[in-house]
Amino acid sequence: MTNEEKISLIDDIEETNILSESHFQFLKSLSNDTDSFVRSQCASVLVNFKRDNSLDLLFKLSEDDDSFVRTEAYDSLGVFVEKAVEKRLFVALNAEKDALARRYAILSWGGIVSQLNRKFDDEIVFILRQLETEKDESCILEYWYVLHLLGYKESVTKIINFLKNSDYRIRCSAIKSLSYALTCENELQIKSAVKKLTEIEKTVAVKSSAIEFLEFLESR
Repeated sequence: MTNEEKISLIDDIEETNILSESHFQFLKSLSNDTDSFVRSQCASVLVNFKRDNSLDLLFKLSEDDDSFVRTEAYDSLGVFVEKAVEKRLFVALNAEKDALARRYAILSWGGIVSQLNRKFDDEIVFILRQLETEKDESCILEYWYVLHLLGYKESVTKIINFLKNSDYRIRCSAIKSLSYALTCENELQIKSAVKKLTEIEKTVAVKSSAIEFLEFLESR
């Protein structure tokens, strides 16, 4: 079977509502495929099927030698709001060397923590310590977004500061994070910051994202 045929079958599985045992066994076999893209797509499609064996397979893929496969696995794990998943992702926050993969681990971990209905004092202290050593700015941005999810008051102001980042990709990500962080209480603060960005921004991708966000706010 060619890689194209494997990907096509994965796409077919994604369109179904129920993961049959035969489909799962097929995905399980693909988790050992020699092609990293095939393995990554196996991890990606499992986000649609929340069952125990899917989780076991994602745990395996989260330890793959290829960083892109781990990225997809971390992303899919975010839909499993379980203590065991939180623990696995927590380990990845320190162990993961690839910045993109670590970024997705941060987001999935934070989303799960925020849904477990408990106090977040320990997690907030942990993140603030992580921020002292984290070097990748996209990961730092995501940590601040997670702090917003956990109710940390300074988080939105910190995210807004990323609108001034020299990397246009970080500025785009900051706009996206602000759109997710939007509440009635911080809407004016966020709107003002994004509006100022549109007045000085030169990069088309960033400016169009900012304008689109402002148009969304006006249309509500």
